[in-house]
Amino acid sequence: MMKVECKKCGKIYTLEDGDNPEDYVCECGSELRKIPVLGDAIPIVLIMIVIQLFYSTSWVLLPFGIIAVIILWSWRNTARSEMTLIQKIFIVLVVIYILFIPIT
Repeated sequence: MMKVECKKCGKIYTLEDGDNPEDYVCECGSELRKIPVLGDAIPIVLIMIVIQLFYSTSWVLLPFGIIAVIILWSWRNTARSEMTLIQKIFIVLVVIYILFIPIT
């Protein structure tokens, strides 16, 4: 399921995963846009894990990256606007992880 939001009034709709938000309009007549979800960050973390494996920068951080992917996968359909405080803190840690790998 994919959540979409009206660009004008902010009303939220749920579409099937294969549906294109551009094919639908809101009751107010405005266009719909896809709401970013936490699952959108999974490819970035996976790429950073692969970079870490190739460059062997810090094996100590590798388990954190794997755990981050597993947790993000379980939260993959959570809209960023619906995140809890714990999820926001975790995302900050993931961002620090992503930024720290190229430095080490």
